[in-house]
Amino acid sequence: MEELIADHEAAVRVMRQAALNAEDQKDMVTHDMLVSRMEWREKTIWMLRAVITK
Repeated sequence: MEELIADHEAAVRVMRQAALNAEDQKDMVTHDMLVSRMEWREKTIWMLRAVITK
């Protein structure tokens, strides 16, 4: 589980940087898509952590 969480966290870091780059380029469609995917991954991270603390 810890490895899965780490993989999701790594993906979020990459997406965050890509979203910032898209915003700098005024590409709001890509930015919004990346933010949406980051939100999903962050929620997944939260749920995985909740499962392993039980």
